[in-house]
Amino acid sequence: MAESCKFKKAATIVVPDEFFSPIVTGMRDIDEAWSEIGGIVPSQVTFITGTPGAGKTTLTLAIGACISKNVPVAFISLEMSDFQLKNQCKKIPGFDGVEVTCGFDQEETLEELRKMKPGLIIVDSVQKAARKMRDEEGKKMAFNTAQIAIVEMFTRYAKDTWTPVFLIGHCDKAGNYKGPSDLLHDVDSHLLVSYDKEQDLRTFQFGKNRFGGMMQESMFGITSTTVWIGTPYISTVFGDASIHPTEPVTAVPHTTHIDEDGVAVCINALTNKWDGSTARATIMAIIEYMKANDDHSGLIVKDPKRVKTQFRGNSIAHCHPRSGELVFGKKTFTATMEIGKVGYAKEQKFILARCTTKVELLVWVVLHEWSHLFDGNDTHNNEFFTIVGEKYDWLMTQLAGKI
Repeated sequence: MAESCKFKKAATIVVPDEFFSPIVTGMRDIDEAWSEIGGIVPSQVTFITGTPGAGKTTLTLAIGACISKNVPVAFISLEMSDFQLKNQCKKIPGFDGVEVTCGFDQEETLEELRKMKPGLIIVDSVQKAARKMRDEEGKKMAFNTAQIAIVEMFTRYAKDTWTPVFLIGHCDKAGNYKGPSDLLHDVDSHLLVSYDKEQDLRTFQFGKNRFGGMMQESMFGITSTTVWIGTPYISTVFGDASIHPTEPVTAVPHTTHIDEDGVAVCINALTNKWDGSTARATIMAIIEYMKANDDHSGLIVKDPKRVKTQFRGNSIAHCHPRSGELVFGKKTFTATMEIGKVGYAKEQKFILARCTTKVELLVWVVLHEWSHLFDGNDTHNNEFFTIVGEKYDWLMTQLAGKI
């Protein structure tokens, strides 16, 4: 039934209780990204795109496998056969709990979903499902029209049943979606999944989200034995902290706190292997630690939780103090990041007095940008570099004996 065209006072609109019962995964990067209330919102339709091999299917199934411990998860796999999927996903802990089908028919699929009443539906992919769509006369739909029909079909189901849906869509090598661009306007949220082969770094980030949530980039990884999700991706709940945990980070509670051990794990890992993912984990760990332990009395952004860390561009690092945004570029993670070539002329003596390795230099760069978030710290002078040096010395004292 179509919505009435009559106007009504906004004060008379009642938000259903179901809206405030999100599916919480326990993974901070997932829960904070999907919505501002924390978790995947009932009825939320998320369109997930990325270049071939970025990890779209693996990421969504890792989330689904985590959720399947509490609610049924339906995965419509049209890209692989069931045994291919089983073999491909053996590294995803909890995957055996996911309900899988490799078939699709617009009427039969909806009927099966109504019987199952899943807590989450994942469709892989919109393009493959579109090729099976038929019009009212049973004729094959035009490809673009069919993609729109698929999105409309699952959006309607999501809104009618309060069931969140993940729709996976394919992009070409340039990152352009293979289909009608207006699909992105029809969904609630659009998640972009990326893979930087040079740095062996996988990330996800919302480009659009009607339910708010964290818009900054988060990391995930696919190893030969597991899938990890989170920034930083540190596991300390199993007794043996590690940068690449043997257990997935899906097991780490939502309230994971980064302590000295967590920072040390990252720094030690970066000492052994300088790469993009480990460097980013180290940066995020230091920032999280400083949020929790530094004196915030003069913090410009007032609330440390609002401080965002972004990774883009080619500059080593810069800061937007009023918004609380710390930006680190690709040059931060390259082998050419050498002591003596980083920093302002007046800053060099402060760096050389403390840093002998590029890992220590990375720590200095992070604390340099962090220090800009405090009142009066917007000028690169000796007073500012002294403040950075004090924070650096304090942090290294906390880490003494651990790195």
